[in-house]
Amino acid sequence: MTSGRRFAVRAAACRTKEGLLIVLMLIVLGLLLSTPALAAADSDMTKEYLTCMDKAKGVTPEMIDCISAETARQDARLNSSYKKLMAKLSAKRKKTLLDAQRAWIKFRDLNCEFYYDPDGGTAARLAGNDCILQATADRAKELRNLTNDEYLQKYDELAFNSTCVHTPMTSSRSYLAPSSSSHSFGSMSGGRTLSLLP
Repeated sequence: MTSGRRFAVRAAACRTKEGLLIVLMLIVLGLLLSTPALAAADSDMTKEYLTCMDKAKGVTPEMIDCISAETARQDARLNSSYKKLMAKLSAKRKKTLLDAQRAWIKFRDLNCEFYYDPDGGTAARLAGNDCILQATADRAKELRNLTNDEYLQKYDELAFNSTCVHTPMTSSRSYLAPSSSSHSFGSMSGGRTLSLLP
């Protein structure tokens, strides 16, 4: 074998070893990123929820218990962010947010009711409950982001400097009966418990 050919064989062997090392490092990195703490941070779900779901091992009633507990935690986050945001707004914007929140609740409840197919068995019950959880977590995150003063300032500047004319939508019908401003929006679902669909 010539020296040039031996060099090429050694270089190929080194590339193979480097390739295997890179693949191994990627596998380890993937495993590290799939830990419950990182997954919770990425999805805005709590570590308690992810741990509970791991312990449930796919058993539907236990999974529904996990979802119910997490929905309550996400609902508390939603209400906390809502109250913080309301404290920062003018009277006109408070009314707009109130109307938006009422419309969102109606949408969430109807949308998630669709996922709960009475003929779908336990999978449909699980899907309906998960729908409520995901929607509540998403809205909690949205309201939390809106409480950020920088975000509100940028929004106000954009709205003030906009050349577009904004005509607010009006509706003669209210989805929910008015109540005191200290109520909990997550519980305004027509008397139905958020996480327990029939």
